[in-house]
Amino acid sequence: MFILGGVAALTAHHTLPFRGYSARQLSLRMLASRAPPETPPETAWFADGLRFSCTACGNCCTGNPGHVYFTGAEGRAMATRLGLAEDEFYRRNVRRIAPEGADPDGGPYVITLKEKDAPDGKGRDCILLDRSTGRALCSVYEARPAQCRSWPFWSGNVESREAWEEAKADTPCPGMGVGPLVPAAEVARLASQDEEDEERMFDAAIDGTSEVEAVWRRAHAQNGKEGAVLDGTRGEESSPERQ
Repeated sequence: MFILGGVAALTAHHTLPFRGYSARQLSLRMLASRAPPETPPETAWFADGLRFSCTACGNCCTGNPGHVYFTGAEGRAMATRLGLAEDEFYRRNVRRIAPEGADPDGGPYVITLKEKDAPDGKGRDCILLDRSTGRALCSVYEARPAQCRSWPFWSGNVESREAWEEAKADTPCPGMGVGPLVPAAEVARLASQDEEDEERMFDAAIDGTSEVEAVWRRAHAQNGKEGAVLDGTRGEESSPERQ
């Protein structure tokens, strides 16, 4: 989602859950092609609304490596939910990445939640996904970021009926298409907000005004370092833990 200097412009689509943001889908600026459809909700393919009910399957929190972004306020809310000081929450659960093509030593950087290996060895779990009870539950569900709250109504998922069905099958998400009816206007609002939130985040990263990166720096400065080495090609930390 960036364009800066010689960095290639790469398109990002939320066709998967939190894994929808792969390293290869990051660029330095939101592209005009990612703008929400201008079709009014009442004439969109989902004009009659879409049904969704979370089944707590955890599938939207695991899979291929990806990224979960959050604001400063959301970071503080998650820290409070876990009973942690803000800086400690960042040290335990947050990573800083250099998107593909960005300078690992100079940025710009984006801040995301860490990942951990899924217990079945198939992919990666969000660091906050708790499987200790035998179920896959978000440990900060009530304080989860907007990116997670808006699932599955991401812009890429609702751009067409085919995209919706693809996301439902690929995740897989058993809650898509069942449960309470979400009105078309709310679907459109969530999809539009999804786009706007991303644009603000990446603009802040480029402009050097990112609140979450400032907290990241402060948290790691207490240890005399700024965290793990970054791999700009993969957009991932290259430390042995890779969490």
